[in-house]
Amino acid sequence: MRILAHPFRLAPDGSAVTVDADSDAAVAQLIGAMVSTVRGERALVKTFGVTDPVFTALDEAEVSAGLALHGPDVQILSVVLSYPDAMTERAVITWDNGQGARAA
Repeated sequence: MRILAHPFRLAPDGSAVTVDADSDAAVAQLIGAMVSTVRGERALVKTFGVTDPVFTALDEAEVSAGLALHGPDVQILSVVLSYPDAMTERAVITWDNGQGARAA
């Protein structure tokens, strides 16, 4: 089954870009959407997202709990944060879907 890509975008032919629902791309996009959404921001799904990361670091347990509620059946293996400059926090999240570790 194909689902809309996140973020939503159009292909050059004007069609909506889609990904396979069980693909690594779909998992990576869902994890990206979750960690870039503050919990409570989505009015219809208030439990989707993470605690506002402005004052706290992204937490592996929180990402795992969010995916258990809203995401595919994956296990979060690590959340590694780096700070390339004073204004940027970069997160590399590694997960396992039973077919080997992947990263987003």
